[in-house]
Amino acid sequence: MSKIGRYFCPQCHTVNVMTGNCFKCGALVEDRAPEDEEHGDHDDHGSCHQEPPTHHYHIDTDSQLRGVQSGPLSKKAMFLIGAAALTGLALLMMMGGGQQPQSSAPPPNTSQKAPEEVKASADKAIAIAVRYGGFKDTAPDGWTWQDTSAETGASPSFGMESTRHNQKVLFVIWDNVTPIAQLDLLLTKVPFTDYAPPESLDTAKFDQGEGIVGSGKFKWFVGRYFGTKEQKMEMAFIGAYPSPIEGKAVVVIARPLDLEQAATQESPSGQPTALIDYKTTSWLIDTMASAYTAEHATSREGGTDQEKTGQPPAEQKPLATADQIEAYRKQIEAKIKGSFKPPADTKKEKVIVLIGLDEAGKILKMEIKEPSGTDSFDEAFLKAISTGEPYPAAPHTKKDSLDLRITAEGTKVSAERE
Repeated sequence: MSKIGRYFCPQCHTVNVMTGNCFKCGALVEDRAPEDEEHGDHDDHGSCHQEPPTHHYHIDTDSQLRGVQSGPLSKKAMFLIGAAALTGLALLMMMGGGQQPQSSAPPPNTSQKAPEEVKASADKAIAIAVRYGGFKDTAPDGWTWQDTSAETGASPSFGMESTRHNQKVLFVIWDNVTPIAQLDLLLTKVPFTDYAPPESLDTAKFDQGEGIVGSGKFKWFVGRYFGTKEQKMEMAFIGAYPSPIEGKAVVVIARPLDLEQAATQESPSGQPTALIDYKTTSWLIDTMASAYTAEHATSREGGTDQEKTGQPPAEQKPLATADQIEAYRKQIEAKIKGSFKPPADTKKEKVIVLIGLDEAGKILKMEIKEPSGTDSFDEAFLKAISTGEPYPAAPHTKKDSLDLRITAEGTKVSAERE
Protein backbone atom coordinates (compact mmCIF):
# COMPACT_ATOMS: atom_id res chain seq x y z
CA MET A 1 0.00 0.00 0.00
CA SER A 2 1.31 3.47 -0.88
CA LYS A 3 2.33 5.73 1.96
CA ILE A 4 2.22 9.47 2.32
CA GLY A 5 5.37 11.25 3.38
CA ARG A 6 8.68 12.49 1.98
CA TYR A 7 10.43 9.93 -0.24
CA PHE A 8 13.32 10.17 -2.70
CA CYS A 9 13.42 8.58 -6.10
CA PRO A 10 16.35 6.07 -6.27
CA GLN A 11 16.90 7.02 -9.89
CA CYS A 12 16.58 10.81 -10.18
CA HIS A 13 16.46 11.59 -6.45
CA THR A 14 13.40 13.75 -6.88
CA VAL A 15 11.38 14.25 -3.71
CA ASN A 16 7.99 12.43 -3.87
CA VAL A 17 5.13 12.83 -1.40
CA MET A 18 4.19 9.15 -1.52
CA THR A 19 5.57 5.74 -2.40
CA GLY A 20 4.78 4.27 -5.77
CA ASN A 21 6.05 5.68 -9.06
CA CYS A 22 8.17 8.80 -9.26
CA PHE A 23 6.11 11.62 -10.72
CA LYS A 24 9.16 12.84 -12.69
CA CYS A 25 10.90 9.75 -14.10
CA GLY A 26 8.41 6.98 -13.31
CA ALA A 27 10.83 4.79 -11.31
CA LEU A 28 9.49 2.83 -8.36
CA VAL A 29 9.76 4.80 -5.10
CA GLU A 30 9.86 2.57 -2.03
CA ASP A 31 9.54 3.28 1.66
CA ARG A 32 13.18 3.99 2.63
CA ALA A 33 14.90 5.34 5.64
CA PRO A 34 15.24 9.14 5.95
CA GLU A 35 19.01 8.87 5.47
CA ASP A 36 18.31 8.44 1.77
CA GLU A 37 18.10 12.23 1.72
CA GLU A 38 21.88 12.26 1.78
CA HIS A 39 22.04 10.95 -1.77
CA GLY A 40 22.67 14.16 -3.61
CA ASP A 41 21.83 17.74 -3.06
CA HIS A 42 18.31 19.03 -3.79
CA ASP A 43 16.98 22.49 -4.06
CA ASP A 44 13.76 23.66 -2.54
CA HIS A 45 11.74 22.33 -5.48
CA GLY A 46 13.04 18.78 -5.12
CA SER A 47 15.27 18.92 -8.20
CA CYS A 48 18.23 16.59 -8.22
CA HIS A 49 21.69 17.99 -9.06
CA GLN A 50 23.36 14.63 -9.63
CA GLU A 51 23.46 12.66 -12.84
CA PRO A 52 20.60 10.15 -12.57
CA PRO A 53 21.53 6.49 -12.99
CA THR A 54 20.13 4.49 -15.90
CA HIS A 55 16.80 2.81 -15.05
CA HIS A 56 14.07 1.04 -17.03
CA TYR A 57 10.83 2.95 -17.51
CA HIS A 58 8.11 1.41 -15.31
CA ILE A 59 4.65 2.45 -14.13
CA ASP A 60 2.92 0.65 -11.27
CA THR A 61 -0.64 1.78 -11.76
CA ASP A 62 -2.02 -0.74 -9.26
CA SER A 63 0.07 0.82 -6.54
CA GLN A 64 -1.38 4.22 -7.32
CA LEU A 65 -4.94 2.88 -7.27
CA ARG A 66 -4.32 1.21 -3.94
CA GLY A 67 -3.04 4.58 -2.73
CA VAL A 68 -6.30 6.23 -3.71
CA GLN A 69 -8.22 3.65 -1.69
CA SER A 70 -6.05 4.10 1.42
CA GLY A 71 -7.62 7.35 2.54
CA PRO A 72 -7.91 11.08 1.75
CA LEU A 73 -5.09 12.56 -0.26
CA SER A 74 -3.66 16.01 -0.73
CA LYS A 75 -4.29 17.96 -3.92
CA LYS A 76 -0.69 17.37 -4.96
CA ALA A 77 -1.04 13.64 -4.42
CA MET A 78 -4.20 13.54 -6.50
CA PHE A 79 -2.42 15.49 -9.24
CA LEU A 80 0.45 12.97 -9.25
CA ILE A 81 -1.94 10.02 -9.49
CA GLY A 82 -3.78 11.67 -12.37
CA ALA A 83 -0.53 12.32 -14.22
CA ALA A 84 0.46 8.68 -13.91
CA ALA A 85 -2.98 7.54 -15.09
CA LEU A 86 -2.71 9.76 -18.15
CA THR A 87 0.70 8.29 -18.90
CA GLY A 88 -0.78 4.78 -18.73
CA LEU A 89 -3.60 5.83 -21.05
CA ALA A 90 -1.08 7.17 -23.55
CA LEU A 91 0.71 3.81 -23.55
CA LEU A 92 -2.58 1.99 -24.04
CA MET A 93 -3.37 4.13 -27.09
CA MET A 94 0.10 3.48 -28.51
CA MET A 95 -0.64 -0.26 -28.30
CA GLY A 96 -3.90 0.12 -30.26
CA GLY A 97 -6.31 0.55 -27.39
CA GLY A 98 -7.21 4.10 -28.29
CA GLN A 99 -9.76 3.29 -31.00
CA GLN A 100 -13.00 5.12 -30.54
CA PRO A 101 -16.11 2.93 -30.24
CA GLN A 102 -18.75 3.14 -32.92
CA SER A 103 -21.55 5.50 -32.02
CA SER A 104 -24.72 3.73 -31.01
CA ALA A 105 -26.89 6.77 -31.63
CA PRO A 106 -29.64 6.09 -34.18
CA PRO A 107 -29.35 7.72 -37.59
CA PRO A 108 -31.33 10.91 -38.09
CA ASN A 109 -34.93 10.46 -39.14
CA THR A 110 -35.14 11.14 -42.87
CA SER A 111 -38.61 9.68 -43.44
CA GLN A 112 -40.17 13.12 -43.60
CA LYS A 113 -39.78 14.58 -47.07
CA ALA A 114 -38.72 18.16 -47.50
CA PRO A 115 -41.30 20.50 -49.09
CA GLU A 116 -39.33 20.64 -52.31
CA GLU A 117 -39.31 16.82 -52.52
CA VAL A 118 -43.06 16.69 -51.97
CA LYS A 119 -43.60 19.27 -54.72
CA ALA A 120 -41.28 17.43 -57.13
CA SER A 121 -43.16 14.17 -56.47
CA ALA A 122 -46.52 15.86 -57.07
CA ASP A 123 -45.33 17.62 -60.24
CA LYS A 124 -44.12 14.33 -61.72
CA ALA A 125 -47.42 12.63 -60.91
CA ILE A 126 -49.48 15.51 -62.33
CA ALA A 127 -47.55 15.49 -65.61
CA ILE A 128 -48.35 11.79 -66.18
CA ALA A 129 -51.94 12.16 -64.96
CA VAL A 130 -52.71 14.99 -67.38
CA ARG A 131 -51.02 13.48 -70.42
CA TYR A 132 -51.80 9.78 -70.03
CA GLY A 133 -54.79 9.77 -67.67
CA GLY A 134 -56.82 12.64 -69.08
CA PHE A 135 -56.98 14.19 -65.61
CA LYS A 136 -57.10 17.81 -64.61
CA ASP A 137 -54.10 19.06 -62.67
CA THR A 138 -55.83 19.93 -59.38
CA ALA A 139 -56.65 17.23 -56.84
CA PRO A 140 -59.94 17.36 -54.90
CA ASP A 141 -59.85 18.52 -51.29
CA GLY A 142 -58.32 15.86 -49.06
CA TRP A 143 -56.42 14.10 -51.86
CA THR A 144 -52.68 14.30 -52.61
CA TRP A 145 -50.58 13.37 -55.63
CA GLN A 146 -47.96 10.61 -55.34
CA ASP A 147 -44.99 9.70 -57.53
CA THR A 148 -45.33 5.90 -57.88
CA SER A 149 -42.60 5.26 -60.45
CA ALA A 150 -40.63 3.21 -57.90
CA GLU A 151 -43.59 0.80 -57.60
CA THR A 152 -44.18 0.26 -61.31
CA GLY A 153 -40.67 0.44 -62.78
CA ALA A 154 -40.71 0.93 -66.55
CA SER A 155 -44.48 1.43 -66.67
CA PRO A 156 -45.48 5.11 -66.31
CA SER A 157 -47.77 5.62 -63.34
CA PHE A 158 -49.06 8.08 -60.77
CA GLY A 159 -50.92 7.81 -57.50
CA MET A 160 -53.49 9.66 -55.42
CA GLU A 161 -54.00 9.22 -51.67
CA SER A 162 -56.54 10.36 -49.10
CA THR A 163 -56.27 9.83 -45.36
CA ARG A 164 -59.83 11.12 -45.01
CA HIS A 165 -61.17 8.34 -47.25
CA ASN A 166 -58.42 5.91 -46.14
CA GLN A 167 -57.39 4.77 -49.58
CA LYS A 168 -54.54 4.91 -52.03
CA VAL A 169 -55.17 4.69 -55.76
CA LEU A 170 -52.55 3.60 -58.27
CA PHE A 171 -52.96 4.53 -61.95
CA VAL A 172 -50.75 2.52 -64.33
CA ILE A 173 -50.42 3.36 -68.02
CA TRP A 174 -50.82 0.11 -69.97
CA ASP A 175 -49.21 -0.30 -73.39
CA ASN A 176 -52.38 -1.75 -74.92
CA VAL A 177 -56.15 -1.62 -74.41
CA THR A 178 -56.59 -5.30 -73.54
CA PRO A 179 -57.49 -4.62 -69.86
CA ILE A 180 -60.58 -2.64 -70.95
CA ALA A 181 -62.13 -5.49 -72.91
CA GLN A 182 -60.68 -8.33 -70.78
CA LEU A 183 -60.41 -6.98 -67.24
CA ASP A 184 -60.58 -10.55 -65.89
CA LEU A 185 -56.97 -11.03 -66.98
CA LEU A 186 -55.90 -8.66 -64.18
CA LEU A 187 -58.23 -9.89 -61.47
CA THR A 188 -56.65 -13.21 -60.58
CA LYS A 189 -53.15 -11.84 -60.20
CA VAL A 190 -53.58 -8.13 -59.54
CA PRO A 191 -50.45 -6.33 -60.84
CA PHE A 192 -48.22 -4.31 -58.52
CA THR A 193 -49.79 -5.79 -55.38
CA ASP A 194 -48.91 -8.57 -52.92
CA TYR A 195 -52.34 -10.19 -53.25
CA ALA A 196 -52.56 -13.97 -53.32
CA PRO A 197 -54.70 -15.26 -56.21
CA PRO A 198 -58.26 -15.90 -54.96
CA GLU A 199 -59.78 -19.38 -55.17
CA SER A 200 -62.28 -18.00 -57.66
CA LEU A 201 -63.43 -14.61 -58.83
CA ASP A 202 -67.01 -15.49 -57.99
CA THR A 203 -66.21 -15.92 -54.30
CA ALA A 204 -63.87 -12.89 -54.29
CA LYS A 205 -66.34 -10.56 -56.03
CA PHE A 206 -68.05 -7.89 -53.95
CA ASP A 207 -69.36 -5.70 -56.78
CA GLN A 208 -68.67 -4.85 -60.41
CA GLY A 209 -69.91 -2.55 -63.15
CA GLU A 210 -68.98 -0.25 -65.99
CA GLY A 211 -69.37 3.35 -67.01
CA ILE A 212 -67.89 5.89 -69.40
CA VAL A 213 -64.59 7.68 -68.90
CA GLY A 214 -62.96 9.69 -71.65
CA SER A 215 -63.41 8.15 -75.06
CA GLY A 216 -64.76 4.76 -74.00
CA LYS A 217 -65.89 2.27 -71.40
CA PHE A 218 -64.62 2.13 -67.85
CA LYS A 219 -64.98 -1.41 -66.49
CA TRP A 220 -64.37 -2.04 -62.81
CA PHE A 221 -64.40 -4.86 -60.27
CA VAL A 222 -64.42 -4.79 -56.46
CA GLY A 223 -63.11 -7.92 -54.76
CA ARG A 224 -61.76 -9.35 -51.53
CA TYR A 225 -58.07 -10.23 -51.63
CA PHE A 226 -55.59 -11.66 -49.14
CA GLY A 227 -52.50 -9.47 -48.75
CA THR A 228 -49.48 -11.69 -48.11
CA LYS A 229 -47.44 -8.86 -46.58
CA GLU A 230 -49.90 -7.89 -43.84
CA GLN A 231 -51.52 -11.35 -43.76
CA LYS A 232 -54.97 -9.77 -43.88
CA MET A 233 -58.01 -9.67 -46.13
CA GLU A 234 -58.73 -6.36 -47.81
CA MET A 235 -61.07 -4.95 -50.42
CA ALA A 236 -59.61 -3.72 -53.70
CA PHE A 237 -61.03 -1.78 -56.64
CA ILE A 238 -59.60 -2.74 -60.06
CA GLY A 239 -60.64 -1.05 -63.30
CA ALA A 240 -59.47 0.16 -66.72
CA TYR A 241 -60.41 2.91 -69.17
CA PRO A 242 -58.90 4.23 -72.44
CA SER A 243 -56.02 6.68 -72.20
CA PRO A 244 -55.99 9.90 -74.23
CA ILE A 245 -52.90 8.41 -75.88
CA GLU A 246 -54.21 6.12 -78.60
CA GLY A 247 -53.54 2.42 -78.07
CA LYS A 248 -53.00 2.73 -74.31
CA ALA A 249 -55.19 2.08 -71.27
CA VAL A 250 -55.21 3.35 -67.71
CA VAL A 251 -55.37 0.55 -65.14
CA VAL A 252 -56.74 1.63 -61.75
CA ILE A 253 -55.95 -0.23 -58.50
CA ALA A 254 -57.38 1.17 -55.25
CA ARG A 255 -56.86 -0.35 -51.81
CA PRO A 256 -57.02 0.75 -48.14
CA LEU A 257 -54.29 3.16 -47.09
CA ASP A 258 -54.29 2.00 -43.45
CA LEU A 259 -55.69 -1.45 -42.71
CA GLU A 260 -55.89 -0.75 -38.99
CA GLN A 261 -58.11 2.29 -39.57
CA ALA A 262 -60.39 0.65 -42.13
CA ALA A 263 -63.87 -0.55 -41.28
CA THR A 264 -64.19 -4.33 -41.58
CA GLN A 265 -66.76 -6.81 -42.84
CA GLU A 266 -66.71 -10.57 -42.59
CA SER A 267 -65.90 -12.33 -45.85
CA PRO A 268 -67.45 -15.64 -47.04
CA SER A 269 -64.36 -17.41 -45.69
CA GLY A 270 -65.05 -16.01 -42.22
CA GLN A 271 -62.07 -13.64 -42.24
CA PRO A 272 -62.68 -9.92 -41.58
CA THR A 273 -62.06 -7.79 -44.66
CA ALA A 274 -60.77 -4.21 -44.53
CA LEU A 275 -63.15 -2.15 -46.65
CA ILE A 276 -62.63 0.80 -48.97
CA ASP A 277 -65.17 3.40 -50.05
CA TYR A 278 -65.05 2.34 -53.67
CA LYS A 279 -67.92 4.66 -54.59
CA THR A 280 -65.59 7.52 -53.79
CA THR A 281 -62.91 5.89 -55.97
CA SER A 282 -65.33 5.91 -58.90
CA TRP A 283 -66.34 9.48 -58.11
CA LEU A 284 -62.66 10.54 -57.99
CA ILE A 285 -62.03 9.17 -61.48
CA ASP A 286 -65.21 10.69 -62.92
CA THR A 287 -64.38 14.07 -61.39
CA MET A 288 -60.73 14.17 -62.41
CA ALA A 289 -61.49 13.04 -65.99
CA SER A 290 -64.71 15.04 -66.43
CA ALA A 291 -63.26 17.38 -69.08
CA TYR A 292 -61.73 14.41 -70.94
CA THR A 293 -65.09 12.61 -70.90
CA ALA A 294 -67.04 15.69 -71.97
CA GLU A 295 -64.66 16.28 -74.86
CA HIS A 296 -65.53 12.87 -76.36
CA ALA A 297 -69.25 12.88 -75.51
CA THR A 298 -70.49 13.15 -79.10
CA SER A 299 -67.68 11.40 -80.91
CA ARG A 300 -67.28 8.45 -78.51
CA GLU A 301 -67.19 5.12 -80.35
CA GLY A 302 -68.20 6.69 -83.64
CA GLY A 303 -71.40 8.60 -82.86
CA THR A 304 -74.01 9.79 -80.41
CA ASP A 305 -76.04 7.53 -78.12
CA GLN A 306 -79.00 7.79 -80.48
CA GLU A 307 -76.89 6.77 -83.48
CA LYS A 308 -75.46 3.76 -81.61
CA THR A 309 -78.64 2.46 -79.95
CA GLY A 310 -81.47 3.80 -82.06
CA GLN A 311 -83.04 5.15 -78.86
CA PRO A 312 -83.66 8.84 -78.11
CA PRO A 313 -81.12 10.39 -75.80
CA ALA A 314 -81.91 10.49 -72.09
CA GLU A 315 -82.46 14.25 -72.18
CA GLN A 316 -85.69 13.72 -74.18
CA LYS A 317 -87.34 11.88 -71.28
CA PRO A 318 -89.70 14.01 -69.19
CA LEU A 319 -87.81 15.75 -66.42
CA ALA A 320 -88.89 15.18 -62.83
CA THR A 321 -91.01 17.86 -61.24
CA ALA A 322 -90.04 19.70 -58.08
CA ASP A 323 -92.64 17.73 -56.12
CA GLN A 324 -91.21 14.41 -57.35
CA ILE A 325 -87.71 15.44 -56.33
CA GLU A 326 -88.93 16.61 -52.91
CA ALA A 327 -90.74 13.33 -52.29
CA TYR A 328 -87.62 11.41 -53.28
CA ARG A 329 -85.46 13.52 -50.97
CA LYS A 330 -87.68 12.61 -48.03
CA GLN A 331 -87.46 8.91 -48.93
CA ILE A 332 -83.67 8.98 -48.91
CA GLU A 333 -83.54 10.97 -45.70
CA ALA A 334 -85.78 8.49 -43.89
CA LYS A 335 -83.92 5.43 -45.14
CA ILE A 336 -80.49 6.70 -44.10
CA LYS A 337 -81.81 7.89 -40.73
CA GLY A 338 -83.15 4.40 -40.04
CA SER A 339 -79.71 2.85 -40.69
CA PHE A 340 -77.56 5.39 -38.84
CA LYS A 341 -76.31 4.40 -35.40
CA PRO A 342 -73.76 6.94 -34.14
CA PRO A 343 -71.07 5.68 -31.76
CA ALA A 344 -71.35 6.46 -28.07
CA ASP A 345 -70.06 9.85 -26.93
CA THR A 346 -70.39 11.35 -30.45
CA LYS A 347 -73.85 12.85 -30.09
CA LYS A 348 -72.60 16.41 -30.74
CA GLU A 349 -70.61 15.71 -33.93
CA LYS A 350 -71.63 16.96 -37.39
CA VAL A 351 -70.66 15.64 -40.82
CA ILE A 352 -71.89 16.50 -44.33
CA VAL A 353 -71.65 13.97 -47.17
CA LEU A 354 -72.41 14.53 -50.86
CA ILE A 355 -73.95 11.56 -52.67
CA GLY A 356 -75.14 11.04 -56.25
CA LEU A 357 -77.90 8.51 -57.04
CA ASP A 358 -78.70 7.27 -60.55
CA GLU A 359 -82.00 6.12 -62.01
CA ALA A 360 -81.31 2.56 -60.89
CA GLY A 361 -80.95 3.64 -57.27
CA LYS A 362 -77.18 3.06 -57.19
CA ILE A 363 -74.71 5.41 -55.55
CA LEU A 364 -72.50 6.89 -58.25
CA LYS A 365 -70.46 9.06 -55.88
CA MET A 366 -70.04 9.61 -52.18
CA GLU A 367 -67.76 12.29 -50.74
CA ILE A 368 -67.34 13.85 -47.32
CA LYS A 369 -67.73 17.59 -47.82
CA GLU A 370 -67.35 18.61 -44.17
CA PRO A 371 -65.83 16.00 -41.82
CA SER A 372 -66.78 16.04 -38.16
CA GLY A 373 -63.24 15.57 -36.93
CA THR A 374 -64.15 12.24 -35.32
CA ASP A 375 -63.34 9.35 -37.65
CA SER A 376 -65.62 6.83 -35.91
CA PHE A 377 -68.62 9.14 -36.33
CA ASP A 378 -67.88 9.80 -40.02
CA GLU A 379 -67.31 6.10 -40.76
CA ALA A 380 -70.57 5.13 -39.07
CA PHE A 381 -72.45 7.65 -41.23
CA LEU A 382 -70.78 6.50 -44.45
CA LYS A 383 -71.63 2.91 -43.55
CA ALA A 384 -75.28 3.86 -43.01
CA ILE A 385 -75.37 5.46 -46.47
CA SER A 386 -73.63 2.52 -48.19
CA THR A 387 -75.76 -0.19 -46.61
CA GLY A 388 -78.94 1.51 -47.83
CA GLU A 389 -78.10 0.68 -51.44
CA PRO A 390 -79.93 0.06 -53.69
CA TYR A 391 -82.15 3.06 -53.09
CA PRO A 392 -85.38 3.84 -54.94
CA ALA A 393 -84.77 4.96 -58.52
CA ALA A 394 -83.81 8.61 -58.64
CA PRO A 395 -86.11 10.97 -60.60
CA HIS A 396 -84.83 11.84 -64.06
CA THR A 397 -82.90 15.10 -64.29
CA LYS A 398 -80.54 16.65 -66.79
CA LYS A 399 -77.59 15.10 -64.97
CA ASP A 400 -76.57 11.46 -64.77
CA SER A 401 -77.37 11.48 -61.07
CA LEU A 402 -79.45 13.29 -58.50
CA ASP A 403 -77.04 14.89 -56.03
CA LEU A 404 -77.99 15.27 -52.37
CA ARG A 405 -76.20 16.74 -49.36
CA ILE A 406 -76.78 14.42 -46.42
CA THR A 407 -76.08 15.86 -42.98
CA ALA A 408 -75.71 13.97 -39.69
CA GLU A 409 -75.71 16.09 -36.56
CA GLY A 410 -75.72 13.85 -33.54
CA THR A 411 -78.61 11.46 -34.16
CA LYS A 412 -80.39 13.82 -36.55
CA VAL A 413 -80.19 13.15 -40.31
CA SER A 414 -81.31 15.56 -43.03
CA ALA A 415 -81.09 15.58 -46.84
CA GLU A 416 -81.01 18.57 -49.18
CA ARG A 417 -80.66 18.77 -52.93
CA GLU A 418 -77.20 19.88 -54.02
